[in-house]
Amino acid sequence: MFAEDVTEHRVLERQFLQAQKMEAVGQLAGGVAHDFNNLLMVMKSYGRLIGDFTSDSKIRKYAEKIAEAAERAAVTKQLLAFSRKQAQELSLLDINLVVSQFCSMLPNLIGEEIELVVVPSQEPAFAKVDRGQFEQVIMTLSVNARDAMIEGGRLTIQTENAVLDTNYSERHGASAPGQVCGPYRD
Repeated sequence: MFAEDVTEHRVLERQFLQAQKMEAVGQLAGGVAHDFNNLLMVMKSYGRLIGDFTSDSKIRKYAEKIAEAAERAAVTKQLLAFSRKQAQELSLLDINLVVSQFCSMLPNLIGEEIELVVVPSQEPAFAKVDRGQFEQVIMTLSVNARDAMIEGGRLTIQTENAVLDTNYSERHGASAPGQVCGPYRD
């Protein structure tokens, strides 16, 4: 009986220490995100100023891309969400549109030796997701693919409507059967 109490006490103590560590990491992530967000605001502001005060259409286009990238800054949003200072912002998004917009920035990230092919679903594809987290998934998968293709290759990003059956849901516990992406129905 006494040995069981000591073992349970040690388990609880380890869990408590782990929770304290995670809280400290969350606070650090929140601080980093705040500082990074301040830098992004400067970049966004200067990008917009450059775009407003130049007559060169090519420079204006690049300045707009800088401002857009600073505005989206998925990493900052993720860090804030991790530190519990920002909740997920779930919204109904056109997945084809989000992928097309976000993938326009990927060639600079993956390099010239990798051909990027984006294949949107032929049907409308709407899903309720956090845009920043969704874009982060695309970026992470793209970087992993780039790192795996040392000599170059082709990266294909394809969207497709999906319906999960009961068998899939039972094997992957976190998902319920049904349509996960598809046409919007009000």
